[in-house]
Amino acid sequence: MVPRRQVRLTRRRQEQAQQIRGEWLRHALSTAPADRPAAEQAARRLYQIDGRPAPAFVWADSPLGALREACRRAGGHPGAEADGRLTDVLRRSPLPSAAFRYEQAPARPGRLRARLRRRGDLGPVLSSPPARVGPRTRERLLLPGEDWGLLPLGPVLLSALRACAIAPEREPLLPAFADQCLTGQFDAAGIGSDLVYRELGIAAVRRDYGERLDLLAALARSAGPWWPYPDVCVMTERPVRFEVQPWSPGGGRSWLVPHSLDGPALAWRDGFAIHAWHGAEVPERFSTGKATAEDWLGEPNAEFRRLIAERMGYAWLLDEMAAHQIASDEYGTLWRIPGRRGPAEDVVVVDVANSTPELDGSRRRYVLRVPPDQRVPRDAIGWTFGLPPGTYEPTVMT
Repeated sequence: MVPRRQVRLTRRRQEQAQQIRGEWLRHALSTAPADRPAAEQAARRLYQIDGRPAPAFVWADSPLGALREACRRAGGHPGAEADGRLTDVLRRSPLPSAAFRYEQAPARPGRLRARLRRRGDLGPVLSSPPARVGPRTRERLLLPGEDWGLLPLGPVLLSALRACAIAPEREPLLPAFADQCLTGQFDAAGIGSDLVYRELGIAAVRRDYGERLDLLAALARSAGPWWPYPDVCVMTERPVRFEVQPWSPGGGRSWLVPHSLDGPALAWRDGFAIHAWHGAEVPERFSTGKATAEDWLGEPNAEFRRLIAERMGYAWLLDEMAAHQIASDEYGTLWRIPGRRGPAEDVVVVDVANSTPELDGSRRRYVLRVPPDQRVPRDAIGWTFGLPPGTYEPTVMT
């Protein structure tokens, strides 16, 4: 038996992996028009290698448009598995998972262990045993530091699609349909991880699977999600707006998630849009500056309450809510805005007019959030400048 070689994490390998991941993340976030000929050619070949006749192609401007096409093709079958999609055409076996299963299999009894010993591969995926990759090396190659790539969009897409008006009998189609939204460009980050393993020589793939991987990669860099049916393939354009920001679940790691405070995080040219803050869908009015005081009071997420107030402005919040005056002096006025869930969620703001007049003689108003333990307006204003109590002098600060 030929011993399996160990992959060491060199700087060159790490840089190569970073370049591959970066390229495919750009494909995942692309807002360029779809390359329809390239996408159709790749899909046509996938049908062919699965023994299917070439389909006709229908293009939709967004996942919502694709959903409407899918509902028309579901006929009398509301069940998610009865809508006629060809799941085999979409099949992809992620190479890091295949290699990891190979490493874990010798410790497991049963069919998988026997098959590995007998064939030395993982059936239709690997052509030879993968190189050994330690946990730290695997992590540095695929999930280094604050670079975990794009968080899967299935939940936020499902939520946005569910909010659209579709026939009630089509509701059971939605979960499986939303899962399939993770094809095309939204599968690009996963494709990048596969190519890291292949290009760095960690995993050698069988020729037929290598062709499948290349075809799925062509679709990921050419179009949005797609849904194969026996007679027709429904494909989508890429979004015209895609805004993201890093979000950390802790432990020094970070995903990219849809996020925009001033409009949709994702928008397609037919008007379908997803408004999201930190990866969670929010009502459109939150990110278009039309939130209400009731929205702020009723929002259970403390971070979203803060963002509503900052998006609308604390002056808006003070004017809209029944606030309690804490104190007032020649510098400004302190107010407490009560939250719905008790004192721990109260907001304390200082309302102050700028000491320097504008050209027309008016004074600009500022309403600033300050810590809840502030009791003196002058000291609260000084806190915003990082000053200790009793030291704020507006003529000096301006």
